[in-house]
Amino acid sequence: MAERPVLLDQILKSKADGGPSPPLLAYPRVGTIADFELFTAHDLNELVNRAIIQYNRMGLDFVSVDSLKTLTIIRNALNL
Repeated sequence: MAERPVLLDQILKSKADGGPSPPLLAYPRVGTIADFELFTAHDLNELVNRAIIQYNRMGLDFVSVDSLKTLTIIRNALNL
């Protein structure tokens, strides 16, 4: 059986469910180059979930992993 692709959302969920985690991402705060906002797996998972909700409100539907695999096969077949 072929291995299914792993989505970023799946990785973040698995890390976020494991309890406290160290920061995975540091992003400069507005107006400074020396101070950074730190994001843990839990923080990133929440951001992804909020984005999904917002995109869904805008009319975009969820895409399944199987659909993504099919689109990749089609794209590769067409050499895009």
